[in-house]
Amino acid sequence: MKKQAKPNAPTVVQNISLRNESDSGLLPDSNKLIIWRYSDGRPGHDSQSLGLINALGKRAICDVYDIEAPSTISSLRCIARGRPAANVTLPSPGLIIGAGRRTHLPVLASKKAVGGKSVILMRPTLPYAYYDYCLVPDHDTPPVLNNVIATTGALNTIFADSKKDPQLGVIMIGGPSKYFDWHDDAIISMIHTIITRGLTTWAVFDSPRTPETTRAQLKDVQVPGFQFFPYQHNSRDTLETKLVKAANVWVTADSVSMLYESLTAEAPTGIIPVPNKKPNKISSSLEILAYTGQCTFYKDWYEGSSLNAPKTNINEADRCAEIIFASLTERT
Repeated sequence: MKKQAKPNAPTVVQNISLRNESDSGLLPDSNKLIIWRYSDGRPGHDSQSLGLINALGKRAICDVYDIEAPSTISSLRCIARGRPAANVTLPSPGLIIGAGRRTHLPVLASKKAVGGKSVILMRPTLPYAYYDYCLVPDHDTPPVLNNVIATTGALNTIFADSKKDPQLGVIMIGGPSKYFDWHDDAIISMIHTIITRGLTTWAVFDSPRTPETTRAQLKDVQVPGFQFFPYQHNSRDTLETKLVKAANVWVTADSVSMLYESLTAEAPTGIIPVPNKKPNKISSSLEILAYTGQCTFYKDWYEGSSLNAPKTNINEADRCAEIIFASLTERT
């Protein structure tokens, strides 16, 4: 467990008064918001919780305490004993945030033990009523409840930049999953076609799900201006820097989180197809996004359609932060 504040965190932009309620955990004599953030160590989940925290940091000074999510057994013991799933010397939280199923029990344990508002990102594995806020993507068909905020895709840490590099392209690659198969040769062939038509500089990023066989072929690509950034080499900061500047972005169809990072960056976005194992909610959501002009399928691009900037701007982290922050504050 370590205390961690967002690098280059923005300062307070409002003169606010934080409520002094037994269930808030907020400091009544300052503009400071104490946040406990539970992490299961998965980069995609961390991106969601950090995106929300970064957006909250635009509204108040945030002291953030990162806590590794304990085991299920340990969390259950904490609930039974009325103890938080964290170091008891930490200051009481105003918000307790978790993304990923391993964080659901520790968030609940700490909420019950020390108060604070609980926030779960994505669909919870426990009843919705156990948490103050559940931020659930539309493609997971969230129920209509007072504590549920339906989101357009997953939250992330991306902020749009209107100044694009006209010769920079980014490709983000996922991998096989319970919904999708994966064919190395087909993926690599489409990437070759993309990088040899149009832009002169390409940055390619993989993910933990990317097969080693795909990675090996990407390392062997010999095209001027092509650069491969394996995720094992901590390329997250590089990805965000290049993504917000990219004139074009391509994402494999299996990765909804990567897709929404591209759309949040307001980048013209193309979808590299991967075969479905069965009809699924991700493929259905991609069809809707393409139909509404948010992205373009590879087949349509190959046949002459251009990649266009998304017709609707998306910044779900900022929208959700505003809703949650309003519930914690009162104007003076």
